[in-house]
Amino acid sequence: MRYIPSLRRGNTPGMQPPPRGDALQSESALLERLLVRRFGPLPEALALRLKLAESMQLETWAQRMLQAECLEQVFADA
Repeated sequence: MRYIPSLRRGNTPGMQPPPRGDALQSESALLERLLVRRFGPLPEALALRLKLAESMQLETWAQRMLQAECLEQVFADA
């Protein structure tokens, strides 16, 4: 089977996210709890982005969260 990046990342509707390591799941879950505590419930699309993100992206969002005034600032594509 040929490697297809969009499928690997789970971007196709109805696809489940790929299996992730415990550490990455923990990072994602912690950031989600912190974001919910600071900004309230997350929209489903943002919660999914968190679940699919790699460690470096989670770290970027965590750093942005410290100074952001809203969720849009945290998740803005720079």
